[in-house]
Amino acid sequence: MAYRYRRSLGSRLFDALNPVLIVVIAASALFPFIHMAALATSDFTAVGLGMVTLVPVDFHLRVFEYLFQYNPFIFRAYFNSTLYTVLNTAFTLVLCSLGGFVLAQSKVAFRGLWGALLLVSMFFNGGLIPTFLWFRQLGLLDTIWAIVLPTAVSAFYVFLFRVYILTNVSTELLESVYVDGGGDLLAYSR
Repeated sequence: MAYRYRRSLGSRLFDALNPVLIVVIAASALFPFIHMAALATSDFTAVGLGMVTLVPVDFHLRVFEYLFQYNPFIFRAYFNSTLYTVLNTAFTLVLCSLGGFVLAQSKVAFRGLWGALLLVSMFFNGGLIPTFLWFRQLGLLDTIWAIVLPTAVSAFYVFLFRVYILTNVSTELLESVYVDGGGDLLAYSR
């Protein structure tokens, strides 16, 4: 006869209340977005009197008509946001994965020192004014690179990539790349 595990009262109570708690947390996270959408599509008077909560009062889209009619730069702003996001994501993926790959290699000299220096950079930075002066000296002011480059490498992401490579990429796979005549870039791409 198979032994049946009897769950405790606390375990059963947790299983019953956990979905309710998740729904409450999700609703609290979605509330500001729904409220702002209701404010944007409600009548100005109703918004001023505080009558709008989750459902729009006197639904209309005049705010958006006004926004697109009197702000010709709105599409440029959306384009810039998209461009910065795509470039920053691409640079972050490439540079942080390269850094994580290098720190995961056992043959790298002073690997511990480089990791420690990277760890220190997570907690201390140069400050706003020295960064501004440095960007001005490099000629990056009023360019896209002044926004993209400062966040292109994150020490936290480098460590995440390092841990991922150490736990999921076998050393035999990397050794087989080197035995077959491949270099570090080929091993990185595998």
